[in-house]
Amino acid sequence: MQKDLQKIVDYLEELREEFGVPKEKLKGIFYYNGQNGTDFDWRCNHHLSDICYSFPSSRSAFKLSLNRNGVATVFCYPNDEDRPVKTIKKQLVSKEEAYALKEWLSHNADGNCIYDAKVEQIESLVAEFACRTLYNHLNLDYASARDDKSHDYLSCHKARSGRRVWWYVDEKRSGAIYEDTFHLLTEEEIEDELC
Repeated sequence: MQKDLQKIVDYLEELREEFGVPKEKLKGIFYYNGQNGTDFDWRCNHHLSDICYSFPSSRSAFKLSLNRNGVATVFCYPNDEDRPVKTIKKQLVSKEEAYALKEWLSHNADGNCIYDAKVEQIESLVAEFACRTLYNHLNLDYASARDDKSHDYLSCHKARSGRRVWWYVDEKRSGAIYEDTFHLLTEEEIEDELC
């Protein structure tokens, strides 16, 4: 998971435990970008779209708004109330990290038409889109990707730059793609990043 998004997820999990809300009472942590979109919220509302630990009713148990300076405002509704029982402000990430997270969510969620999804679904869908792009580039059938993983033709690596790269290698062809930007790597980039 993107490192700054992981910090938010970890903090929401801490709050869930602190307020004694059983995990089985919640349906997960969602990124609610469907109303305005990430870029609009950032530009006009000066914060990311809300990240919420939600009840099955879709009401928030913990609603986090991260502003441009990296300060999180969290509204806590641990008993599914209409009004928060507590509001917390906390410096969660730096200004630069907040901007990097905005860029990642804008590119990977909004850019792939992923709206109001669980945060872990965003990452898995991004990985799927990256692999599909790589397979299209190599003229391969994406339906075989699962078999390719079990035969080690397709694998995910942390590159020297720290970015995640999907790499396909068989006897006839090879190719690699950055998961975060869907940039197909040249042979020289593969050599620099992976070999």
